[in-house]
Amino acid sequence: MAKGDGSITPCKDKEGNPIRNRWRVEVCFGANPVTGKRERVVRRIAGTKAEARALRDELRKQYDLGIKADSTSLLFGAFANSWYEARVTSGELSQHTLQNDRAQVKTLNKHLAKIKLSDITPQMVSELYVKVRNEKSKALGCQVSSTTMHRLHATFKQIMQQAMDYDLILRNPVARVKSPRIEDPKRKSLTQEEAAALLSFLDDYEHEELLRFKSKEQRQKDWGVNEDRTSLRGVSKLSYLQAVRIGLATGMRRGEIMGLTWGDLDFEKRLLHVGRSLTMYGDVKDPKTRAGIRDIALDCTTVSHLERYASVQVDVLHALRLLPPDTWKPREDAPLLCSNVGGWCDVRNFEQWWQSWRELAGFPTLKFHELRHTQTTQLLANGVDVKTVQTRMGHANAALTLNWYAHPSPENDRKAADLLETLFSPLPPHCHHQGRNGAKTKNQRPITSR
Repeated sequence: MAKGDGSITPCKDKEGNPIRNRWRVEVCFGANPVTGKRERVVRRIAGTKAEARALRDELRKQYDLGIKADSTSLLFGAFANSWYEARVTSGELSQHTLQNDRAQVKTLNKHLAKIKLSDITPQMVSELYVKVRNEKSKALGCQVSSTTMHRLHATFKQIMQQAMDYDLILRNPVARVKSPRIEDPKRKSLTQEEAAALLSFLDDYEHEELLRFKSKEQRQKDWGVNEDRTSLRGVSKLSYLQAVRIGLATGMRRGEIMGLTWGDLDFEKRLLHVGRSLTMYGDVKDPKTRAGIRDIALDCTTVSHLERYASVQVDVLHALRLLPPDTWKPREDAPLLCSNVGGWCDVRNFEQWWQSWRELAGFPTLKFHELRHTQTTQLLANGVDVKTVQTRMGHANAALTLNWYAHPSPENDRKAADLLETLFSPLPPHCHHQGRNGAKTKNQRPITSR
């Protein structure tokens, strides 16, 4: 038998007698150049000899197309787990991304762990999505969003694409299924009046919080308990308030604000440099794109508040023995917004604080990211060019700025209506000009040459 031709022999029972319409199909592909072991595929089939020949020819065809000999027996669960472990060991992904990957693989393995990679079809993928959506909706008590299903689809597609790249399957069945659409996140932007009201509340609240903190620290000093302190209660709240102020003033992302250091702030030029982001898990990472690295101008009021906050933080770092006594400004690599122990703020603690503080401010449903939407919308509505807004937001292109972050302004819509009323207002009866068909028309402005 020549290499790759294959053989077809009858299957035998325990006594060695041939079993009717049961065949053993074997195809040998020679020795593996790396391992030196002979590569062969053995399959058993019930049917006619013609069907056994068809199976043999299919195995040879798969080999010619690059499909590996052992791929037909590989289960999805084993391959999906190895795909996830490779992403973990790469060290290139954030904990948040890995956590999402783990959840998606768990969902897929619940239904496909014991299914062969080669047996997964587009129809199976579509049926899986329906089943998963129904299960999750029932468990949550509400309809699962298409965005959730889109994320599952994206992970599933990546796994099967890698299987295809490794020559384990011929085609990616998930790529042949239409992806669930990403739903509009339904984020809103504050109106000009609402933003002003929020900022006014922030000013008053920050003033009161600062007085409480200084009063508490004075009592601690009077009681003589300033020695060997490891934490100062109330520092994190002052930091959180500055995070809200910076968010309103710059439209920066939450992680970008939490990742600022004092070296990123230039008081004289009134500039903030954005070059890193703090994740939910306390990891400091680079921005998503090169456009995310940028300098943002600050207004004078924001800078003055940050200057006052800097003096408070210097006292805090002195009390915690994190700054030499003769130093009167924070180190450049020190977190601009620090925790009660002088380190990075915990993003999850900030999110809990934000949910309670926004209710006090009178905005119980306001998401912190909507401060970013507010910045974009108000700048565009007041005539700032798109390129400036795009750069300020750190977007790779202007289309993202307009499509995702620019919201219609009711005030500008009213201005547009009033403008049209002025443009199309009727003219005196004696003003005529010829219409398109050559006839004279009334009540329209004459066309003047330029």
